[in-house]
Amino acid sequence: MQVFAILSRAARLLAFAALIGTWAGTAQASVIWTLNNFNFTDGATASGTFTWEETTNRVTAWNIATTTGLFFGNSYTSDDPEGLTTVDTNFQMITFWTGNWNLRLGLASLDALDTPAAHQELFSQEPLFTGQHGYLECANCAPYRFGEAGAWLSAAVVQVPEPSALALSALALCIMVAVRRRRS
Repeated sequence: MQVFAILSRAARLLAFAALIGTWAGTAQASVIWTLNNFNFTDGATASGTFTWEETTNRVTAWNIATTTGLFFGNSYTSDDPEGLTTVDTNFQMITFWTGNWNLRLGLASLDALDTPAAHQELFSQEPLFTGQHGYLECANCAPYRFGEAGAWLSAAVVQVPEPSALALSALALCIMVAVRRRRS
């Protein structure tokens, strides 16, 4: 009988540790950034979102569309077989591709994408690559359309528990069930 009391206490402690571990072990896996006020000099606009993985410093999903201005609109999506994205750490720039068209976003620092913010300004490290206001769209960069001032990014965080915390929670639950059944 004393063995079951010890197991029961151990199971409760393990369950408590698992709950604390799940709470403390939650890792910020990714940040979803939304394009706001993206207006081009030819009257077109851009809107949509992209997901930034802070652990790998890359874009894992995106769905961005530009409207028709002097050029036709484009759809940049991670579902497009021709769609891809590149991250240039030298110029702190993200480029979204569809066919030969690309949309370039410049930031003061790509590390800023790791931290969710309600208002992340675009910034041009090199105006030739991202335009004076930190973004542009081009077909192999000729012809192109520049972004106007005032565009910004806003974020939403997607938090995912650490796998080890989830495993510890499952183990604690199994021990508690086994001890309860044994008592009955």
